[in-house]
Amino acid sequence: MRRTSYQFLALPCLTLVFLLSAGCGFQLQGSADLSEELQQIAITGVGDGTNLHRTLYRSLQSNGVTIDPGSDTVLAVLKNTSNQKAVTYTGSGQSSQYDVTNQLTFQLQNAKGTRLLGPYNLQARRTYQVDQNNTTASIAERELLGRELETELTNQVLRRLQAITSSEFQLAHQQALEQEQDKAEKKKRKIISITQ
Repeated sequence: MRRTSYQFLALPCLTLVFLLSAGCGFQLQGSADLSEELQQIAITGVGDGTNLHRTLYRSLQSNGVTIDPGSDTVLAVLKNTSNQKAVTYTGSGQSSQYDVTNQLTFQLQNAKGTRLLGPYNLQARRTYQVDQNNTTASIAERELLGRELETELTNQVLRRLQAITSSEFQLAHQQALEQEQDKAEKKKRKIISITQ
């Protein structure tokens, strides 16, 4: 009888753990369901050797996305900043706690650089304590915090991409083509008017 009651409680407990994990930004690898149009993309605006690039690359790949520099769909990182400010001080006036905010702005564009969707502004924020007696530990904690913030931003990117439907992307792609054609036609008319 006791074993049966434990089994009865197992499912609600597991459900609660899953909901809490989802609420804090945890992302199960391979869980993002992206539209077919986003199954192959390029990444620009972030250095190949940076932690953010590696995190984006791994997360997208683990969700079935092929990273192809020659793709006509480009995830362009427009801004990637990290700022920290002191929020509490010791009695001697030294900073004891910092607030760290990472911001990332990206858009989807085609290979010609014409915007398709976005830009999307994302933000992740944390605080950390400074141990004035152990500078090395404080530096290590700050570096770890930076990686955690980049992982959170990457999860936000995936959720944003997941929200894009095939019809929304196709419409954006068609509008981009029309915009490029209109720009080319205006340029052509300008050249003709100069030569006449």
